[in-house]
Amino acid sequence: MSNSKKRLIAPVFAGESDWNNVPKYSLDNHLWKNDYPTFWRASVQLCASENKGIYVRLLSDESPVKAVFKNRDEPVYLDSCMELFFQPFSDDLRYINIEINPNCAYLSAIGADRNNRTSVSELTDLQYSVKIIPVETGWGVELFIPEELISSVFSRKFVSDGEIKANVYKCGDETAFPHYSSLFLYILL
Repeated sequence: MSNSKKRLIAPVFAGESDWNNVPKYSLDNHLWKNDYPTFWRASVQLCASENKGIYVRLLSDESPVKAVFKNRDEPVYLDSCMELFFQPFSDDLRYINIEINPNCAYLSAIGADRNNRTSVSELTDLQYSVKIIPVETGWGVELFIPEELISSVFSRKFVSDGEIKANVYKCGDETAFPHYSSLFLYILL
């Protein structure tokens, strides 16, 4: 997780998210800058629902879109992919990563680094809710992360309140234009 993070305040709603009142943040840290097509963009919106969990909208303006994988825990990072890595407890170095493709297939694990992670599906039967968002060009998904799932995976009570460290990525290892960009955040709920 990067140390040069932007601070943002994520709105907290009493019920469902109101995306019209949630700020949109661009993933503007592009690696391999010279290889990016000029039309490529990605963004994220984050908010929380009191005593329910965290909502995340991931939007990608890219063409062509690659979406091969269709099942949970397949290597979706090879497709057009958006990823959220977040650390819900400041005193625990472990984080949850969720990697999603345009088919709403996702890969998710928990660990302190990339080499020592355990699949979330091995730790709980609880799942994220992932749905497609219609967009003019490219693709988008809405992700809901239940507090109960976070609590189960970390074996301690999580409440959508306080500060969370997060990284958001847009990648596509085997797309027509392999790419990788990021946004590093402190999220205040």
